[in-house]
Amino acid sequence: GIFNRNAMNNRIDFLLTSENIHNDYVCIIFADLNGLKQVNDNEGHFAGDLLLKDAALTLQKHFPDYEIYRAGGDEFVIFCPDITKEELDQNVARLRALANNTDDVSFAVGTAYCTGEYDIHRAMQTADERMYRDKDEYYRLHPEKDHRKMSLWITNRKCEAGTRNKAANTKSIQQGLIAESTLRKNYHKPTQEHGERRPDNTP
Repeated sequence: GIFNRNAMNNRIDFLLTSENIHNDYVCIIFADLNGLKQVNDNEGHFAGDLLLKDAALTLQKHFPDYEIYRAGGDEFVIFCPDITKEELDQNVARLRALANNTDDVSFAVGTAYCTGEYDIHRAMQTADERMYRDKDEYYRLHPEKDHRKMSLWITNRKCEAGTRNKAANTKSIQQGLIAESTLRKNYHKPTQEHGERRPDNTP
């Protein structure tokens, strides 16, 4: 099954205790589910939950013998003790291939392969950084799925619309003031026309 974040933290604490012997080599994998926010926003959180379940099943299919944790949100962490570099590369390549071969489940992936004495926290940080670089590359190849740029685009459009409305309102106010000024001038303008005499008020 998929373990939660508390279980992951307990596992890390276990690996950090001095009485535990490290594996000869271990790999940390960060797998971030692509497009979850877009699904939540467009199709609702029920659809997002289904996508998360499919993502978990996909990870179990590719890493059936290893510990899979949901770190939170759309992020998963996999501990692979005693996995060979060749096995790791094959599994990660298949996982990355989903980004180009499926319309639903795909991951941005970052790995840290450690041998001998290693710092588990540093390994996780390295895997996390590589995962974000992989995600940037995914959105570069699939810009239509980048909710980050879409949100920025929507914000910019709103700002542009606000600026246009403000300019239109300012122009309308200016036109109103000009019209009012013209009306006042015409109202106070003498009404005597050429050749017309004003009535004589003398008795």
